[in-house]
Amino acid sequence: MTPTPQSELDTIRAMARADHAQRLTSAYNPYPSGTDKAAAWDAGWREENEAWHRLDEEIVKLPRFRVRVEIISGAGPDARPLATLERADLAMFFVSQLRRDGDAAVIWDSPEARARFPDEAAVVIRATHEGDGGMFD
Repeated sequence: MTPTPQSELDTIRAMARADHAQRLTSAYNPYPSGTDKAAAWDAGWREENEAWHRLDEEIVKLPRFRVRVEIISGAGPDARPLATLERADLAMFFVSQLRRDGDAAVIWDSPEARARFPDEAAVVIRATHEGDGGMFD
């Protein structure tokens, strides 16, 4: 059996991370057991699973840290704050598609935030850790 090229194995790992994000379990692995493709898929799925567990652990810690929460428009360095939220305000916003935004923030989609600013593009909520270092160090 010819070994699978590394570029294909890297692609399989990336696809497995996406499969995890779609909430597929490790049992979903579509490749025959014992193959290098199955091992690559499993490695990618486990990497994403571990990243999410680290994220979950950090989110649990958020109340212990100083955190700035904003509704923003856009992404990355071009993001523009639209409103600052108090911790008590968070109960008014549904959390969907939670993901990291660099080492010191998480962002999530929120239908309520989009409805509050219907004329803006790419409206999300961003919680940024304001202490020393990032949330994910």
